[in-house]
Amino acid sequence: MDPMTTKKTAKPKKAYEITWDELETETELYSDPDLDHEKWFKDKHHGQVGLLVATGPSLEEIPFDFLKSLPSISMNRITHLVPYYVPTYYLSIGLSHFDTADKRDTMKPLISHPDCRLAFIQRMWAWWYPWEKVIGTMGAHPTYGQPVGSPAFSMDPRVCLGTTTNSAYPCLQVMYWLGFETVLIVGLDHRYPEGTTKKHFYDDSEAPGFDIGPGRYTEEDWERTGNAGLLIAEMVYHENGRRILNLTEKSACTAFEFDKLRNWL
Repeated sequence: MDPMTTKKTAKPKKAYEITWDELETETELYSDPDLDHEKWFKDKHHGQVGLLVATGPSLEEIPFDFLKSLPSISMNRITHLVPYYVPTYYLSIGLSHFDTADKRDTMKPLISHPDCRLAFIQRMWAWWYPWEKVIGTMGAHPTYGQPVGSPAFSMDPRVCLGTTTNSAYPCLQVMYWLGFETVLIVGLDHRYPEGTTKKHFYDDSEAPGFDIGPGRYTEEDWERTGNAGLLIAEMVYHENGRRILNLTEKSACTAFEFDKLRNWL
C-alpha cells in the first residue's frame, strides 16, 4: 500500500499551541497586510522624548501648545479634545468601549485625523475603522500563556498588551516599542474620588454609557492595582536605560520620578 495515501492529515494548531519561535510569523496575522507597521514605526522615536497624555482632571491645566509640542500618545475619551488636540498615537482596547455603534463612532474623528499616525484598537472591533493606521490588539493574549488582564509588559503591542486598571500602562508599552528614551506624563491624577462626577478632564455625564471608575473596585484597590502595573513599566524602562517622569502635580501615582511641568515648557 502506498504510504502517501494513508498518511494522516495534520490537525491545524490551536492558538494556544503556538510556540515562541512561531510568534513572529503569528504577529503578521494581527497587523494590516497593506502597511508594515513594524518597518515604519518600531523604534521610530529612538532616543526621543515623548508625551503620555492621561485623562485625569488635571489635564485641564495643561496648555494645548505643550500637548502639541512633542510626539504623544493618549487613550479612550481624549476624543473630547478633537480637533484642538489629536495625539500622534491613540489607544483604546477595553471591550466595553466598543459595545455600541455610537461608542465606536466617537473614535472615528480622532482616528481619521491626519495628526493621528497609528491607533491601537481592540482587535474584535478594529475592522470598524477602515484605515491602514489601525492596529488590532488586545489585553494579554493566550499566545503568551497569560490570562486576560495580565500585567505582564508586552514587547510587541501588535500582538497584545499587559493591562491593569490604568490605561497609562498599555500606553507605556506602546511607547517602549516606538523607542522613546524619555516619557513625560501629564494628567495622571491616578485617583477616582467618591462623591464627584469629575473623575476625568470631562464630567461623567459627557461620556454616557462608558465605564466610570473605579467600577467594581474600591478607590484604594483601583489605585493599588494600577500602580502595580506602572511599577512594572518603571522597572522595564529603568533596566534598559530609559526613564519615565510624572509631571502631574498631586498625583496619587507613586511609581515614577516626579518633575515639574515648567522644566519642560
